Amino acid sequence: REWAGDKLIEIKKSGSRAKGTAITVTSDYDLFVSLSSDLTMSLKDIYNSLFTALNNAGYKARKQNVSIGIENSGHKIDITPGRKYSGNTNYHSIYRSKVDSWTQTNIDLQVNTVANSGKINEVIILKIWRYLNGLSFPSMYLELITLEALYYKSKNDLANNVWEVLKYLQDN
Repeated sequence: REWAGDKLIEIKKSGSRAKGTAITVTSDYDLFVSLSSDLTMSLKDIYNSLFTALNNAGYKARKQNVSIGIENSGHKIDITPGRKYSGNTNYHSIYRSKVDSWTQTNIDLQVNTVANSGKINEVIILKIWRYLNGLSFPSMYLELITLEALYYKSKNDLANNVWEVLKYLQDN
């Protein structure tokens, strides 16, 4: 809040804890910092400025793709700054440090799509499967592929639904 000043719109939970798909073995806390559309700094400068502010505040900040990671009281926390689009929208631009570019995101849409899908348990099981098999790809991809693979499937057939997603991954 001190870093963003009057350009702060809100700080909100994002990621797996907001969606209800967190697994305890790998879950961190994700926070999204929504900044005003009239902020004139580049997305890269916003990202780097947050990194510097967190280090100056005594955290050992680490740059990740779109977030800055810190630890506080034994908890891993990923903080993603985003500049809101002007107008009545929930879309934001965020910096992608790995490719020195930017992307569009809508945290509310991401959270609501997964949280209201009726497929939370399938996603959790598949995240555990991914972890146990040492696979590394973003949770968002796993969530979206699960929803796509199960689009016409019953919400009350957990075991078969998980198999359907695994077959979908194999075939596609």
